[in-house]
Amino acid sequence: MKRNEEHLDAVFEGRASLTEKGMRDFFSSDEQIATNESLDQAIIEFNNWEGAAKIYFKKETEIFFTEVFSNDIAASQTVPNKGIYSVLGKGEFEGNKKIGKKRKAYINKFVSLLLQGWEPFQAEYELSEFSYQNNI
Repeated sequence: MKRNEEHLDAVFEGRASLTEKGMRDFFSSDEQIATNESLDQAIIEFNNWEGAAKIYFKKETEIFFTEVFSNDIAASQTVPNKGIYSVLGKGEFEGNKKIGKKRKAYINKFVSLLLQGWEPFQAEYELSEFSYQNNI
């Protein structure tokens, strides 16, 4: 758990290798697939981890990052700070869950709603049919 906290501190202090690039232009269309480097890197880390993991979006700096966990208990005990939103996750027994085009589209739609001022629970509800139809 300590390693994850140190990694998050590094991300927020700018020491990590995430690109802090504005994302509002990427989300002007609900259908657009983001090409932001931080999202691409977060997806790679998420897909490569065979255990519990979450992808987060930090609204203030508009960057994505992944946090990996040793088990589901560690993942469930992690509460992000204000302004940081979990956009997609998987449990330790869903290690083979990967993010492809459909899940990336879900992330884009979810973040687009957040940037428009929606609360996370409202965005999830709004996207529930899309999520169900695409097995997200």
